Parts: sequence; structure tokens; C-alpha cells
Amino acid sequence: VQMTPDGRALAANVGDCGFRVVRDGAVVAASEVGQHHFDCPYQLTDPNCGFDGVDLAEERAVVSDLQLRAGDVLLLASDGLYDNVHEAELLEIVAATLAQGAGGPADRTTQGLADALAARASEHALDPAYASPYGAEWTAHQRELMGITEADDSMFGKLWGAAAG
Repeated sequence: VQMTPDGRALAANVGDCGFRVVRDGAVVAASEVGQHHFDCPYQLTDPNCGFDGVDLAEERAVVSDLQLRAGDVLLLASDGLYDNVHEAELLEIVAATLAQGAGGPADRTTQGLADALAARASEHALDPAYASPYGAEWTAHQRELMGITEADDSMFGKLWGAAAG
């Protein structure tokens, strides 16, 4: 991400790391996940390393030009955050951290937000019963692979329960 003097953020994103712009309690912009297929994100690699299927940044990057406003929060994070914290909870953490840091130094608020988001992502990642965003995406992907429709929901639940148990 490159910040410009006129308040724009120029972002180039490869893979499943990314950004979110939070404005007035809502996500108003988010990077897209760049991937070959589900759970196989593009990777930055050295084209001289000898691996087949190298993802070159200039070929794979999704470029965004964002006009930021005063008060916007630009979050840059890995899939470790986005796979483990639902957007609604992320917004709650941002709002609570900003409220606590109001009137204080911006760097303290920034570090506090990073710490709070990392702690919540870690907490969820270690909880085997937590229904994560990644888990929901994985389930949707499995349903698509198996051709399960909404009409098949009850049967899918029975099959999933039998397979898991």
C-alpha cells in the first residue's frame, strides 16, 4: 500500500492477505482474494527459483485505488485475521478500540487495534468449536463440489453429522 499526499491509498494485493477500509462502522472497501482455486492463493515467488507455476506479482496482483477520508481505518492483515474473525466482530473490535483510544496518541490506538484483532483471531483459531469465516467458506465449497442445493440442506446436515461423528 502506498499513501499519496491527496489521501489515496494505492494497493496491490496478491493472494489471501489483504485490506479492509472501515468507515463509519462499516467495511466500505475490501481486497479480493487472489487464488488459483479455493484454498490455493497466489504466492509471491522469485521467478529464478526454478519452481513451476510461479505467480508473478505483475501478472497476479489486484490493484486498487482507494480514496480515504478523515477517520477511515485501513486494516492490512493476513488470512490469519480474515479466516478467523467475522466481519461484524471485526467492526465491533475496531469501534471499541477507537472509543478507548479517543483523544490519545494515534500510534497507541493503532497498536491497541492490532493487538486486539490478533488476540481475537488467535482465540478463535485455537477454539475447535468456533464457526469461523474460513469454515463457512470451506463448507460452501464442499457443498458446491458435491452439488448440494438449498433443497438438500437437511440431507447434507445428516451426511455431515454422520461423517464427523
